[in-house]
Amino acid sequence: MRASPGLLAVLALVSFAGASPAHAASAALVERLHLDEVVPSPDGEDDVELYLRAETRYGEPVEDLAASDVQVRDNGDLISAGGIVIGRLHDAGRGATISIALDVSRTMKGEPFERAKGAVLAYIDRMGPHDRLAVLAFSDKVEVVASFKTTKGEARQRVRELEVDRQSLTTVLFDGAFKAVDMIRRGKDLPHRSFVVLFSDGKDDGSRATLDEVVDLAEGGGDESRIPVFTIGFDRFGGGSLKSLLKLSRGTSAEAFFAQSPELVASYFDEIWRQMLHSYVVRYPAALDGGHHSIEIRIGNQADTQSVVYPKRGGGQAIWLVLLLLVVVAGAGALYARRPSTAGRLIFLEGARKGESVTLAKPQLSIGALPDNDIVVPSAAVSRYHAQLQCRGRHVEIKDVGSSNGTFVNGTNVRSCPLEPGDRIRIGDIDLVYER
Repeated sequence: MRASPGLLAVLALVSFAGASPAHAASAALVERLHLDEVVPSPDGEDDVELYLRAETRYGEPVEDLAASDVQVRDNGDLISAGGIVIGRLHDAGRGATISIALDVSRTMKGEPFERAKGAVLAYIDRMGPHDRLAVLAFSDKVEVVASFKTTKGEARQRVRELEVDRQSLTTVLFDGAFKAVDMIRRGKDLPHRSFVVLFSDGKDDGSRATLDEVVDLAEGGGDESRIPVFTIGFDRFGGGSLKSLLKLSRGTSAEAFFAQSPELVASYFDEIWRQMLHSYVVRYPAALDGGHHSIEIRIGNQADTQSVVYPKRGGGQAIWLVLLLLVVVAGAGALYARRPSTAGRLIFLEGARKGESVTLAKPQLSIGALPDNDIVVPSAAVSRYHAQLQCRGRHVEIKDVGSSNGTFVNGTNVRSCPLEPGDRIRIGDIDLVYER
């Protein structure tokens, strides 16, 4: 086993030490098993880590699982139990990525909303050094209250100041859920264990995203990880609108909680925290060969699978490969020197920045009204985080990220659109043109 000594020392406390009646009893309790993500070891070793949840039929985390309880197959090949290490997420020092979406439409006013705010503040207080948290609010639009880069102190202050929008006439619930998942998908250097908590009365009105689109984004495609979306519903009108929350959670292998009284709201937030922070990390040696792998994990009678593309690692390259690589790099450098160094630029056609030009010099750039965006568009009609540009070589694509007034390319309201030189982009009430 080539796992890092620190991780092995921690996980070995709960790892394989021979089968025992206590461990056998723990495995028998598992009636829900979710394999959410398969990732290569972050410390450069030829190992793989699995992030999984093992729960009773009531959603309680199963305690004290050992390597002898776990069966792992990699492309059908059984991994030796002696090579498996298992431990709790919080013991492994891996942390969690948490995205919370709060319904601030006027139907949420009163004690339920205040209880939810208190629960979010408790999450912030519980965060360890490896955890990352973002908070969103949605009513007739989606706003980022705190991003993953916001400090704990600033996040705490912004949540305290959050209020119900008493003027909102619509609730873009699905847009809020989509944004909460999308922030995790687009995040950089975030912990692999990730989940969403959404608090709402279940009513959606006016979303551009659909329930199916949110589920598809959270479940992932190809080798993307699953992002469970836990929902907490409070409906003072009898619960008839909570079906969409149930479908959202079930579609992402998560749990939906329905609070029949405000006092239950905080306890459900606590239950979700306990489920996720008491989940497991399983680690074992693997051939990181750059190929597609199907991973199956089984505990007792329960099993789940995930597909992943391993990176290619390992030394021992032949000298001729090294020389060939040097030739290729030299040739590529000569070609690259004759190519434009950036993906192009945006030129402001109006507003306070009229005539200014912004070079697209990063693979991803955020556009919005707040000063921490890569491209700041100062206008009251522009959302705090309005859109994103993704630049891959000479290919540039613009994506709306749940703005209130939409993103337009050549007069068409778009959610995602590739850009060509000369395209006219409208962000809120400001026009820009893309040039290369």
